[in-house]
Amino acid sequence: MPIYKQAVNHNVTLGRWLKFQMRDALVKLLTRDKEIKINRAHPVFIVGCGHSGTTLLADRLGLHPHVHTIRQETNIFLPSRLRSAASDWLSHSLDLVSDIGKHVLIEKTPKHVHAIEDILRVCPQAVILGLSRNPLDNIGSLKRRFGAIDLCIDRWMIDNCALLDATEKGQVETIKYESLVSNYNYVIASVFDKIGVEPLDADWIEERAKKRELVPKNENQKIRYAEVSRQIENKIGFSASYLTNEEKDVILERTHSVSERLGYSKDFLNDLKGKNR
Repeated sequence: MPIYKQAVNHNVTLGRWLKFQMRDALVKLLTRDKEIKINRAHPVFIVGCGHSGTTLLADRLGLHPHVHTIRQETNIFLPSRLRSAASDWLSHSLDLVSDIGKHVLIEKTPKHVHAIEDILRVCPQAVILGLSRNPLDNIGSLKRRFGAIDLCIDRWMIDNCALLDATEKGQVETIKYESLVSNYNYVIASVFDKIGVEPLDADWIEERAKKRELVPKNENQKIRYAEVSRQIENKIGFSASYLTNEEKDVILERTHSVSERLGYSKDFLNDLKGKNR
């Protein structure tokens, strides 16, 4: 089955694949580069495989009084959009954010991991943060949503290969989900520093997270909002419990080369695999 890597469900029929390729080729033909200048607020893009912690990081950064996080995934830099339109949207959004006294705009679309070159073409000063998560937890979480294990493995591989390529080019600052939840105070302070705002006390951030009210627009958003409204806990290995032992074996076999490049050792993954037996 053809793969269209920019789609959430990347397995598509041949007819849809041909339609997407023709549309993207036409958009590429019509598009023009339009670099924006950063005057006041600056953009931060959060990318990575879905269910790797992108929503959690975007949410916590958005609790800073000088940061505005867009709650919806915009998909604005995917191949179906004109780069000139993305440039206009970003410029207008940064002006709006500046007008309300914010210094940073956070945009989170995981699939923008395949659009990093386009983002930097439009805004070379953009900060791009990537999230990685070990394959057992990440794929276990994806399985809970999508069901088909092969689809989830393929998505993890496709998205993380793109993340690794961009990281090795120095285009992305990659953060491990495991570091975020196990060493939260240090990591969140480092990220605030990276995006150019004063680090805040992590306990104060968590208090704000519990007190605010989020209104979801769909079922998946409802699940995500419920998760980010809870206090951050070190639950490494929890999502792997959605996998059977046979699925864990298949995942470790198929993902080992990419897992090693991401810094997940064989011993770490084997320990995780044995946690929920």
